[in-house]
Amino acid sequence: MKKAYTIILISIILFSTEAISLGYGFFDTTNDETNELLDVGYWDFIPLLIGPDFASKLSIYVDDELAENPDSRLQYIYSQTDIPKNKTAKIHDMYVYGYTWKFEGKGKTNNYPTMGYPVLIDRATDEFGNPVHDIAPSYSLTPLYPEYSFFTAYDAMNLHTNNQYSLRLNYMSYMSTTTAIGKVSNISFYAMAGLSDSDDAENIRRGRFYVYVSDRNGGWTRIGNERSIIVSSESELFPHYSFDVPEDMLGDELFVKIAFYGQTYPAGFSRLIIDDLVITTLD
Repeated sequence: MKKAYTIILISIILFSTEAISLGYGFFDTTNDETNELLDVGYWDFIPLLIGPDFASKLSIYVDDELAENPDSRLQYIYSQTDIPKNKTAKIHDMYVYGYTWKFEGKGKTNNYPTMGYPVLIDRATDEFGNPVHDIAPSYSLTPLYPEYSFFTAYDAMNLHTNNQYSLRLNYMSYMSTTTAIGKVSNISFYAMAGLSDSDDAENIRRGRFYVYVSDRNGGWTRIGNERSIIVSSESELFPHYSFDVPEDMLGDELFVKIAFYGQTYPAGFSRLIIDDLVITTLD
């Protein structure tokens, strides 16, 4: 019997049985120091039914770190300038879509400086019907509004699900489960390349994304790749993608990875919205 773990989008909330939740991150590079550890905070939290708790706490932590040390390498995520080529930012152990994931983004300097990072899409509006968060927020030492979070943004609504919350992977980033999942048979989700900015003025290209599984004995096996469709309005019928695990891997304990590379014009970078991610397993 197949059993589908449908993930209700109380999405991207960190929770555990512990009173303290940990966030981790570090940069590494082949050019200078390797495996440099940058802790991304320790915090108490109250599990919410739905909400951007991890995103706001990450932003507060990074804001504080940059206020103390403007030269901190965390600036590359926020400023998107002077990023060392191929420098990697990693955030470990985030609970998203029912599983714990590692997020990794790589710095790119060609065309447009970019450091990949994950974002929670929060489509909340104020009393005037305006988005609470920007589509492409820019870092500011002074918060733009009380709910400001660089890791939280506004983007297109999936008309299939009317998603209030979903996940966005910015250009050159991927997410992979930190533990194996038993007997994975299929991975599916809705996806589209998101809006460019509040006026949709910056050109973006469609970005290709890839889905992999691994038993950690022989590297990653690619089970699908697609070139994402670009949204043209703030509400779209997102395409639904479904990827089957090869027969010879059915029944194995597997790790899952979703990678988004994207392509850029000189004036912007791609971003992929992932909605209603479901990992189906066999009993």
